[in-house]
Amino acid sequence: MRCAEPVKVLEILRLTEDGYSQREIAQSVKCGKSTVGEIQKRCRNCKLRYDVAEKMTNDEIKLLLYPDSYDVYIYLVHIFNKMPESDFKTDPLLLEDFLP
Repeated sequence: MRCAEPVKVLEILRLTEDGYSQREIAQSVKCGKSTVGEIQKRCRNCKLRYDVAEKMTNDEIKLLLYPDSYDVYIYLVHIFNKMPESDFKTDPLLLEDFLP
């Protein structure tokens, strides 16, 4: 199951790192224990920690945790916004450097 709110992902990360159980975290963020476990697994798989996640945008968190379900258009807009404007104007093919 997907946790659609990045704010919950941040709280799950924080509580996990503070040593709370999945059951306690689920009660705190008002979602299922299996959802907490899935979020923890996704965060472990991409080595996402609370201190890093709190500096990320909601779109960056969603993209990192759910890359297969992320809208390609939104992903490209996100990448485009990260590109230095001068680089894009001089060589539009540099977009390839920003793709995974």
